[in-house]
Amino acid sequence: MSKLCDYFTITGTVGVKYRRDWRDPRVAHIILLAGPTGSGKSSFIEALSNTKSLGISKDQLEGFTQAVTAYKVENLLVDYLGKRYPVCLLDSPGFSDANISEFEVIEQVRKWLSDQGLRYVNTILYFYPITDIRIPGSRRRTMEMLKSLIKREDRNEGTLTIVTTMWDKVWNEHVRKRAEANFVDIRDNLFKEMVRSGTGVVQFWNTQESALEIMSCSYKHYTKAVSSALHDISIDTPLLRRTPYGAHLYSDLIGRIEGAWLHKISLEFELAHTITTSTQDPELIAIYQSRLRETVRILHKFGAQLENFGAPPTGMPVIQGQLAFQYLDLLRQETEVAPSMPTEQMSRPMFAHTRQAFKKIKSVLSKR
Repeated sequence: MSKLCDYFTITGTVGVKYRRDWRDPRVAHIILLAGPTGSGKSSFIEALSNTKSLGISKDQLEGFTQAVTAYKVENLLVDYLGKRYPVCLLDSPGFSDANISEFEVIEQVRKWLSDQGLRYVNTILYFYPITDIRIPGSRRRTMEMLKSLIKREDRNEGTLTIVTTMWDKVWNEHVRKRAEANFVDIRDNLFKEMVRSGTGVVQFWNTQESALEIMSCSYKHYTKAVSSALHDISIDTPLLRRTPYGAHLYSDLIGRIEGAWLHKISLEFELAHTITTSTQDPELIAIYQSRLRETVRILHKFGAQLENFGAPPTGMPVIQGQLAFQYLDLLRQETEVAPSMPTEQMSRPMFAHTRQAFKKIKSVLSKR
């Protein structure tokens, strides 16, 4: 038995193991792993386990984690007020993933807490690839959502640690300078105020030693916070509408519906064009049809989430909600019409219907 620092005790060989049931004991130190797909969350878990046998990082570029998944850090205990508690790593789907809304991720976390009889997520590790040339707009919006979520209470910034990743991939001087500049930008600009108030910014070198140091640093910052990162009640849907982070989640969902709808229109245009050309390509037609079905599925999923969210958050323009519901109404109309059509005729009438729908959408957009 050894002390990792003032906060953790190592009782044997540190490893990581998937664990479904956390209801006994009902007390654990829960760390939410958040970040875009491919940011290094899975690599962090495998580095901490000191083995690749978990097999979770190999598919990360395809958004492998589609639901929150809990892992127990074996032989590592948190020391708190004279007692020791197990450590739970709660891996989440990729924030900024095109097919998963931020609302869905937060809702998955809330449901997991409820199913396990738990109430809190103690800390959040947000993973950021340091080798990125620029920060996409979707990622900036996610960062703003996390800021508002953490800052729902004063002096709570210590519950968040920014984990910069891919340092082991910095392979030449040019990339190293860019990575170091990105690190300074994150610390001194993007999260400047939060860092001053307790948020940590660290480097992950894809080793077990580095992962353990990050957990130690995260807990050190956490001891200075007034509360936990997430409470089950704070992310319950009725309360979301009255919070700044709820407004972020709602706006993200509306934007995704709009984007998916326009993508659907584009696919229908390409499909109709391919079908009406003299040299039809059956393989290309099948690809467009498959993509169209998937886009419609995603639209329906986002629509159900919007319905679950309910009324727009306080202060949000109602027009956004009305616009989204018009999208969904038009989508339902197409869904009702399409099944009655012969398969070989389905694409052309759907395209004609979409052109009419697009005119309506343009009319709505022009009034915004």
